[in-house]
Amino acid sequence: MSSLPETAELGPPANQRAINLDWNAVQHLSEADWGILCAFLQNALLGSSEVETAVGALRAELLELIAGGLVDRPRLLNLLSALAIFCRDSEFVIPVSAKEAELLAGLSLGRRIAEDLIIRCYRAVDEEELTIDEIERLSPIADDTSLAVQAMYEENPYPRWKELPVLQASTEAIDCLIAGCGSGRHILAIAAASPRGRFVGVDLSRASLAYGLMKAKEHGISNVRLVHGDILKIAEIGITFNHISAVGSVHHMRDPLSGVKALAGVLKPGGSIKLALYSKFGRTAQLAGIELRQNLDIPATREGIQKLRQAIYSLPDDHPARGVIKFSDFYSFSGCRDMLFHVQEHNYTVPEIFDLIDASGLRLESFRMRGEGKDVAQTREGLTNLERTHPGFAGAMFRFTLIN
Repeated sequence: MSSLPETAELGPPANQRAINLDWNAVQHLSEADWGILCAFLQNALLGSSEVETAVGALRAELLELIAGGLVDRPRLLNLLSALAIFCRDSEFVIPVSAKEAELLAGLSLGRRIAEDLIIRCYRAVDEEELTIDEIERLSPIADDTSLAVQAMYEENPYPRWKELPVLQASTEAIDCLIAGCGSGRHILAIAAASPRGRFVGVDLSRASLAYGLMKAKEHGISNVRLVHGDILKIAEIGITFNHISAVGSVHHMRDPLSGVKALAGVLKPGGSIKLALYSKFGRTAQLAGIELRQNLDIPATREGIQKLRQAIYSLPDDHPARGVIKFSDFYSFSGCRDMLFHVQEHNYTVPEIFDLIDASGLRLESFRMRGEGKDVAQTREGLTNLERTHPGFAGAMFRFTLIN
């Protein structure tokens, strides 16, 4: 945005530049740049430390001005509305100073519009009630690890999303299971693109499923069945599937192999299972961040997540854990918790992936090579050699398809 100057003075990390969004500058923007700024705030997440610093500084300045009696004006209210959406969508992850907390304590809802809006920049107000009681359930979850993972995602449903991706249309009448469907973004997108298909999503988190159910109603998607339960109990669903997708879920189980075997038990002959499991060498930044969190003994609380984020901001550029600031998950509470505070995860090397496949009784059909956008046949020897020369070749997760 050409009218917004850059400065080296604002906030964490001190060794990076941040965009200057002070009120004195932005209130005099041209109509075009003003529209760009407000549209950005309403439709984007943080995504960078520079944006976080700039938005945090603007929010703090507006809070101080409003607490001091700044008069409600159209541009102020317009900006506050956009800023409140931005802060809500990033789950209020931007740190709050002691001064801000003191000023907020002196404000209350219902006195004037600007005061209401600035409060909404700091905390959720009148959140929509999720319809948890409407969700179908398998038998109660009993596995200790599954219960711990469930508790985590009940507190922080993941991922948070607004827009439904538009996928290529399909006329195939497929029976598809999404094992670990989370908040429903993926299953609803493919169901919308495949109206003749039947889709079942299973997840441990009722809060995540309730969010997906709400979005299914919002988009008028009726060929999706969302079920609360453990992958280990998936046979209780009573049906079999042409295709099963377990992307980013099995590696959070106590015993991933038991999860794969459970899924294989509901796979039709000739069907396929798409898996995605964490890569040990592709997640060096995340694993360094987890090690830092463990060394600092930081709990998975709102205050703890804030503390770890600030600790990572203060690291030197060459510290491996600083690499996590490149990932969008770092810029929301639910994303950061999923990435750096998970209660259970397994990270794999290529030989360990093939050991899992061999023990599952399934066969590798194809392997997704990072950046190629297509699945290709691979062997244990070939991929092991590739990992030896290019350790992070698969990215953060190995993606592959198994057949029975």
